[in-house]
Amino acid sequence: MINYPTKKLGDCLAQFDRGISWSRKDESGAIAVLRIPNVQEGHINLDDLKHISAKNGNCELRKNDIVMVASNGNPDLVGRSALVTKKEEGMRFASFLIRLRFDNTKLLSRYAHLFLLTPTFKRELRRKIATTSGIYNLKKDHIEKIEISLPPLNIQKQIVERLDKI
Repeated sequence: MINYPTKKLGDCLAQFDRGISWSRKDESGAIAVLRIPNVQEGHINLDDLKHISAKNGNCELRKNDIVMVASNGNPDLVGRSALVTKKEEGMRFASFLIRLRFDNTKLLSRYAHLFLLTPTFKRELRRKIATTSGIYNLKKDHIEKIEISLPPLNIQKQIVERLDKI
């Protein structure tokens, strides 16, 4: 087994955003918004989407963004994530979610997402989140400080391709 160097996720992170808030009166628009129930472990469920008007925020998703549950009363749900596909491009994401966008010259989003699904990542994250009000919150520095084994990009791509076949 090859031991690749590790890097902090923050060294590879290009963007970290919180989602948008809206009111019921704004739910008559045409733009779909992902919410916590839409983010399943590893994929996005497009059932029961809310729709808002375009004036509500610019949190537009792009293919290969990662959406993650950032706030919840259940600590097991915090950190649940999904990779945005072409189907979800242009959608927005709600305030209890975050978007991670990685610098693809350092870390491929698909490789990063595989790491975010591991028990190692979940354990590390669980140690960092805390609550004083019954809601567990994930902060940017919680993500930034977690280390990932970082092989060269061509190896990251091979790993993703192999796992996709499985």
